[in-house]
Amino acid sequence: MAAVSKGSASAATGRRAWRGLPMGIVVGRYFVYVIVGLLAIVLWAQLTLKGMLRSGEVYAADYGSEHVEEVLQKLAAQDAFDPSVIPSAYWYLLVDEKGNELASDLGDEYSILRSVAESLKGSHAPGWHVEELPRYYDIWGSAVHHYRYARLDNGTIVLLAYQNLPQYATRELRDSRPNVLVQLGWTCVGAGATLIVGVGAWAAHVISRKLRPAAEAAARIEASDLDSPVGRSNVRQVNDLLAAMERMRAALRETLDARWRAEEERRETVTQLAHELKTPLTVVSANAELLARGEATGPDAEAAAAAVADAARQLDECASRIMSAAFK
Repeated sequence: MAAVSKGSASAATGRRAWRGLPMGIVVGRYFVYVIVGLLAIVLWAQLTLKGMLRSGEVYAADYGSEHVEEVLQKLAAQDAFDPSVIPSAYWYLLVDEKGNELASDLGDEYSILRSVAESLKGSHAPGWHVEELPRYYDIWGSAVHHYRYARLDNGTIVLLAYQNLPQYATRELRDSRPNVLVQLGWTCVGAGATLIVGVGAWAAHVISRKLRPAAEAAARIEASDLDSPVGRSNVRQVNDLLAAMERMRAALRETLDARWRAEEERRETVTQLAHELKTPLTVVSANAELLARGEATGPDAEAAAAAVADAARQLDECASRIMSAAFK
């Protein structure tokens, strides 16, 4: 039986020795949640893009450079220009031998291609061939626009533009939506921002809950409730704060108890002295009345005067004790 008690005491001591998790671990795990969540968002974006590529909804980023020769050869083999053989990975411009635009699906951002077509006017003899134009760079310095052209047998020139980016497999989606990577990028940014805000709000709620015992203890102390012990938390730094508040509560409790006991002692002393005052006051009053009426003469007068003097001495002692009790 004694061994069981000793084991229980050791277990209790071990529980008391555990001060809780460090605040760094409590807060740091939310950074882990954010990192894992951001990685999950990026993984989702990659899997989504792979799924769109696998289903044929989107062309791969290298589709334009890999198939440009094939597309130009198909166009050269046609009796009449048919843009339906041009995949949506390309933008096209068809001009005649005089540089007049015959067909196009270019946007304003490809005005440079029209200038290039103008410069090609009459520069080559008829006959199909393909040439690569210089790359044009955007403001960020990335080689995103690539241009190729072919002079067809009828003298017309077809120019193709493409980007090394995934493109929708239909012109309707390509022209009505931002690029696939741009959409996925902004979706990831929005999801990441939502994740960070959500995890931050969750962390604030949890940390506020961890600090609740300290707030409750402060409220009880403010309300002069010093009998309820301070609670505990599973966070080390919060427990250190709670331990300090518990020591403060105990010290205040001890101080108030001591003050209350001193007040009780003073009250009892004053009550006792008030009772003690009655006897000498009665003696003084009675003997003073005798002397005032002249009823005490000779030895009786002397005895009355001595009694008054003795009672006055007792009153002086009581007054001194009252003063001592008042300033104790």
